[in-house]
Amino acid sequence: MAWTAGQVVQRLYKLKAPKVLAFACLLLLWNTWIDHSQELFFIESFAGNAEATRSVQSTFPQRMAVALDLKYSETLDINSNSGMGAALVAVLKGDADGFVHWMGIQCSTWIGTSRGSTGRSKSNPLGVDSESNRRANLMTARLALLCLLTVALNGTFVIEQPISSLIMHHPRMQCLHASFEIYRCGFWMWWYGARTPKRTVLWSSSRAVGQFWTRRLQRVKVEQARALDPNPPQPVKKYKDSEGKPRYHGTADLTKTEHYPKGFGKKIASLLQLLKPRCEYVSHDDDVDSIKLFESWPWDDWEDVQLRPLIHYLYGSTSLRIPVEWRPVLPKHF
Repeated sequence: MAWTAGQVVQRLYKLKAPKVLAFACLLLLWNTWIDHSQELFFIESFAGNAEATRSVQSTFPQRMAVALDLKYSETLDINSNSGMGAALVAVLKGDADGFVHWMGIQCSTWIGTSRGSTGRSKSNPLGVDSESNRRANLMTARLALLCLLTVALNGTFVIEQPISSLIMHHPRMQCLHASFEIYRCGFWMWWYGARTPKRTVLWSSSRAVGQFWTRRLQRVKVEQARALDPNPPQPVKKYKDSEGKPRYHGTADLTKTEHYPKGFGKKIASLLQLLKPRCEYVSHDDDVDSIKLFESWPWDDWEDVQLRPLIHYLYGSTSLRIPVEWRPVLPKHF
C-alpha cells in the first residue's frame, strides 16, 4: 500500500515531527519519477558491507530489502540533498504492515577513543566546533528525522553503536523521547563471531530489541582465543603524549570492526518478525482534512537539520506534480 499525502501528514503531526519533514515527504510523494508501489521489508542505512541486508534477503527471498551507504555512491551521502532524499524515499516505501529500518551510523566522533579531540561529553554532546563534529552532528540530526518517519509509517528503527557512543545525547535524538518510547540493549559482538569483543549497544522503538542480549564475556576467554590467533586484531593503540598522559589512537583494525560478522546478520534476520509489530499509537483518519491540518501546523525551529536546500532541490524536479488542492497551503518561497 502506497501512503497518501494526507496520511503521512497526519502521522507525522501526531509524533510532533517538524513540519519541514512533512513538506519534504510531500514533494517526494508527488514526484512521478519515483515508484511508490514497492514495499520494503528491510532498510539498512549506513550499511557498510551490507551483511544484514544479505542475511535478510537470504532468509526472506520473496521480500524486498535495500542497503544504503556512502561507499556505494557519493549520491547516498545522507548529508547531501540526494542522499537524504534517497533515505526518505526508502522509508516512504516501507511496508505498511511493518518494516525494520536498521541504522549503523558512523560512530567515529561519538566514541570514547576520540573524546580528546572531539570534546564531546554528556553535558556537551555536540563537542567542539570542528569540521568532523559539524558533519557528524548534521548526520545525527537527520538520523532523528529518519527515526520519526520510520515510526510514523508503521516501521521499527534500530540504531547500532559501540557502547561508549554518546550519540543518543544529541539534542535531536533526545527529542525523540517526547514522541515514543526507546528501548536499549547492550551485548558483546564477540558472541556473534567478531574477532574483537566489541561491546555494542542498540536503541530501538521496539521492545524486542532485548532479544539481542548475549551472556557475559570473560576476559580469559578472549585472551585464550587471541593466543590461538596468529594475527590478533589491535583496534586501538595506547601511547603516552609528551606530557606523559595516556592516549589512544585507532588503527586500521578499528575500521574493520564496523563490518558485522555473519552471525550477527543471521541474528538480525531471525528477529525481524519480532521487531516489526505495527505501531499502535500512530494512526490516521481519512475523514480528517489533512490540507487544513498542514496549513495550521506551525513551522518549527529545526534549522540544524538543514532541509531548506533539500526542499529547493526537490522543488526543482521536472517530475514534480503538486495536486491543485494542495497548492494554496504550500509556501511559495522557502
